[in-house]
Amino acid sequence: MKSLKIWGIGALLSLAAPTISAQNGILFEGEVLQQAALSGESIARLSQPQLFGTARSMAMANAFASLGGDVASMSINPAGLGMYRHNELSITPLVTSSRSSNGAAGYDSNSKGRFALANFGVVYNLYEGTGRVVSVNMGLGYNRVADLNYRTSFQYDSSSRGGKAPTILDAMAGQLTANRMFPDSEGFLGYYGDSYPDLWGAMMAYNSYLINPVDDPDGAYWEADRVGVNADVGHFYDLESRGSVGEYDISFGLNIDNRIYVGATIGIRSISQRIRLYYGEDFLYDGAPAVNGSGQELIEQVDYMHYNQAADVNGVGVDFKLGVIYRPIPALRLGLAFHTPTYYSVDRTYAGQMAAMCYNNDDKKYYPSDVNTDGSWTDSGSDSYRFVSPARLMLGASYTFGRRAILSVDYQRDWYNGIRVKQTPFWIPDEAAYARSTLKRKFRATNTLRIGAEVKPLDRLALRAGFACTSSMVRHAELTGSAPLAERVCYYTAGVGFALSRRVSLDAAYQYCKTENSAYRLFYAAERTGDALAYIDASEPLSTDYARHNVALSLGVKF
Repeated sequence: MKSLKIWGIGALLSLAAPTISAQNGILFEGEVLQQAALSGESIARLSQPQLFGTARSMAMANAFASLGGDVASMSINPAGLGMYRHNELSITPLVTSSRSSNGAAGYDSNSKGRFALANFGVVYNLYEGTGRVVSVNMGLGYNRVADLNYRTSFQYDSSSRGGKAPTILDAMAGQLTANRMFPDSEGFLGYYGDSYPDLWGAMMAYNSYLINPVDDPDGAYWEADRVGVNADVGHFYDLESRGSVGEYDISFGLNIDNRIYVGATIGIRSISQRIRLYYGEDFLYDGAPAVNGSGQELIEQVDYMHYNQAADVNGVGVDFKLGVIYRPIPALRLGLAFHTPTYYSVDRTYAGQMAAMCYNNDDKKYYPSDVNTDGSWTDSGSDSYRFVSPARLMLGASYTFGRRAILSVDYQRDWYNGIRVKQTPFWIPDEAAYARSTLKRKFRATNTLRIGAEVKPLDRLALRAGFACTSSMVRHAELTGSAPLAERVCYYTAGVGFALSRRVSLDAAYQYCKTENSAYRLFYAAERTGDALAYIDASEPLSTDYARHNVALSLGVKF
């Protein structure tokens, strides 16, 4: 068992608060290591919209910046509400399913599906006139901005041949060394009032008999002294996310001379996400004894460790959308819309738990770690996160071929390099400054092209199709290698619409979305020089892409 020696180094515990991103000039990051805080990568992922709306708009890849006349206009270009000359109620349920593909062997499930609400809206025709102002309309609605239900799971092995295989325990030992955090004279290292959640994993590793401090004349440090340098390491990863980003809209649209349409939307956004992450390591010696760097057999060795983390994010945000649509001729429509950044305030709860099984080579006995290995933390109120998501600009043009066909093309630009962190919890006081100086280096603006078409072979039948593609949000992949981020997102869409009567319509849509992500690492300790990282301890680079299938059905009633 772990010896409770009086190390004589507890007095070296620094009272200075560490930061989640850079500790004493060394970055300790990665998809597993940085779950304790809301990172810039997490903010970017929460800010990325998906193509939800009515079944008609989804089937046409949401190329509605100039089309209008649809409940989805509230969240795309509110000027489209000005085209209504009647009241309308629309509801769009959704079935969504996602599957991840990884650059490693499967471990558990990689699929996630659910039934949800894609869109709901009501448009009221408030005014009909005979002057220049033809009509005024108001819309109230809900639109699903992003679906956060997905799961990815894989496993891979790291060989000790040619040197010690990478293990997260070395990175955790480095975290405590960099922050000069050591046990007190009784061997206690707790994680409540006297520490910070970004170091909990490392503290749990100590309390699980996985790492220990070393009292060295040249300076105390930590090491994973129960892992032999000849160990092959098996890595096991399973992440499950549940939740969504939704928006509640209050919109107004104005029709001037049946040529100019202007509109505005106040959007109240809601974020709800629950992440459950499991990470484990197995240590294998192929029948040989575990040895240290000097070739001596270890008295105690760790066989495996399990690290479970949970993070819940809940918050609200507000944004504004302004738009205009111009019809120079009856068949042609030109649209322009601007979405302000969304100003978010979110609370975050984090919990961690670790367990391990160790083996004593003298006693020939196994012993589990089952004490002082969990904790939870909530960042809320004055210690909540506040950040600003990207601004968005849309340009669109559409042409109507009589009453039989429509072709619509949109261009959209999202400024992810404009993400700003406005407030962070007290335990990461330097994070806002760090984010301001690095987010521009990590991210860049994306460009999106959307194309939608509709053909009516019969008066009561419409056939639809669309395509959309978004460029990479990643400016420097090396600096964003701690999480998978979208480098290319493409949608292939199709649908059909039926006019059941003069007042009732039924539409169906199918979307296939392929997201190609940047490479990332589960953990690493590294020094940064400009836009490059020099790795000290790091897992192998990995890749995870997502394929999503969305099926939506809309019922619309005019009244």
